[in-house]
Amino acid sequence: LIGILDQVDDQGRTLLHYCAEHPTTECIEYLLSQDHLREKSLNARDNEGCSPLHLGNGVKKRSGTDRFPSPPLAC
Repeated sequence: LIGILDQVDDQGRTLLHYCAEHPTTECIEYLLSQDHLREKSLNARDNEGCSPLHLGNGVKKRSGTDRFPSPPLAC
């Protein structure tokens, strides 16, 4: 299971990127609870330079993704 959670697709996105962009609170909470993934996943940049924090910030008013702090830079 750890290998699957660490995978990056052809757009450079991790599972947390998709959970943040298409808000699924349970998915976000689970991934953030995994100590070995938390730091790596939160800071992972996709091919456009976006981290899950950037994507989550863009949709946080619609869902539970307000768990993400505001990103320092726009992607």
